[in-house]
Amino acid sequence: MPRRFVIYIISLFIFIFCINVQAFEIGVGASITTKYLSVLNKDGKELAAFEGDAGLWPNLSIKSHDKYIGESDFGYFYYGWYSQSAVDKVKDHRDRVLPTPVNLQFLYAGATIFYLLGEKEVTENNGYSQHAIGIGAGWGASRISGDIPAVFMSTATDEHIDSSLKGTSANIFYRYLRGNMFLVIDISTVEVINGTRKYQTSDGSLTLGRYFDF
Repeated sequence: MPRRFVIYIISLFIFIFCINVQAFEIGVGASITTKYLSVLNKDGKELAAFEGDAGLWPNLSIKSHDKYIGESDFGYFYYGWYSQSAVDKVKDHRDRVLPTPVNLQFLYAGATIFYLLGEKEVTENNGYSQHAIGIGAGWGASRISGDIPAVFMSTATDEHIDSSLKGTSANIFYRYLRGNMFLVIDISTVEVINGTRKYQTSDGSLTLGRYFDF
């Protein structure tokens, strides 16, 4: 893993730790994820679009404890996650497949606003469970590496991608808690720019894991 991307990971943990030094949670789990990648030129024209098969990938997250706005059921938390995936199929659905997949690694850090469905306290009365829906926005960093032959691009040359990139990110999610276990259904998008190229990625994921309090 390139040194710059390692620095991004360390910065993510420092960011969450500093904004809420007294209480945070680390989530460790696995995600069933389908990832999508669009390659555009500087004018916004799509040159190619790819998708990956749903696969099982590791997921690591860190978040502050939930904070509520007054006595309402609206709350917020600061959140960051790391995931990896890959794309290998052209989205024209003509059964075209890349010779080798394009690998994707992503970091996200930002704030999420959520609405709680049910009680705030996780107790025996509610089966030690809780439901919430929310939206988030923040900063994303990506590591994209791989080769796209010209035959799959709207260009005359092959596309070689091997870059650590930064950009904006947004997501919507549903979260189910049962004790310290969590189930999150998440739809995220990250947009990054590298020179004359713009890369837009999106994914839908279902993550099962466990929070560890610190």
